[in-house]
Amino acid sequence: MTILNIEEKKESNFPIFLRTRSFLPVILLIIFALIQGGCGGNKKKEPLGLYLLKPVPVKNLGLKTKNKKLIFENKEVKVSLKQKLSAGNSKGSGFFAVLLKARFILVEMTIESKKKKKIIYNPIHTYLLAGSLDYKKPLDYPDLYMIASSVAGGSPPEAILNSIRGLYYDLNTNLKPGEKKTKYLIFRPFSEKNTKALIVMKEFYVGTDTLALTFPFEMIKAASHKREKK
Repeated sequence: MTILNIEEKKESNFPIFLRTRSFLPVILLIIFALIQGGCGGNKKKEPLGLYLLKPVPVKNLGLKTKNKKLIFENKEVKVSLKQKLSAGNSKGSGFFAVLLKARFILVEMTIESKKKKKIIYNPIHTYLLAGSLDYKKPLDYPDLYMIASSVAGGSPPEAILNSIRGLYYDLNTNLKPGEKKTKYLIFRPFSEKNTKALIVMKEFYVGTDTLALTFPFEMIKAASHKREKK
C-alpha cells in the first residue's frame, strides 16, 4: 500500500524536511495507525515497525548506561535519555499512543542541575541523525498541532495538545540550581534504513558555560525484537 511509504522526496541531495515542512506523509501514516487499532494502542508490545534505540556508552564522550538509559554526567549537570516504547495510562497517553503507532520516536530526557548553576536547554539546538541524510529536529507546538489536526474523530487539536502540555521540550526549559525536570523529545519516523543514530545537542547552557553533547544509539527494528522485562 502506498500509504506506508513515508520516505520523503529529496532534491539537491537534501531531504525535503530540511527545506519545507512536508506533513502529508506523516498525516497519512497517522490515519493508517488509527485505522489499524485506534488511539488505545497495544501497550504490551512495541509498535510494529518502530525503531528501538539501544544506548551505546562511549567513555570519551562521558557517557554511561544504567536501567536502559544513556547518561552524561559531570560535577554540574546530569542528562539521561531513554526511549519511550509504550503510551501507558498517564497524562497524554492517548496522543502518545497515536504517535507510537505511527512510528514516531519519543525519547524521555531528564535534566538535573547538580550545583549552584542555572541550566538553560532549548531543543532548537538539538537534532537526531541517522545515516547521512535522515536528519530530524524535535517537534514543536506548530508541528504537533498539525499532526493533532489529522486525528480523525478526535478532540480539537487544542484539547489534544493541552493533554500533553508540559510533557515535551518546546522552547526554553530553565532549571534552577538543584532542580530536575523530565520531558520528551519527539521526532518524526525514520525515513531511511540505518543501523546507527545520534542525538546531538549543540548548545546546552550550564551557567556561563556551553556544553555540546552527543548521544549515540544502535537502531533495531522492533518487529524482530523481543521486549525485555522491566
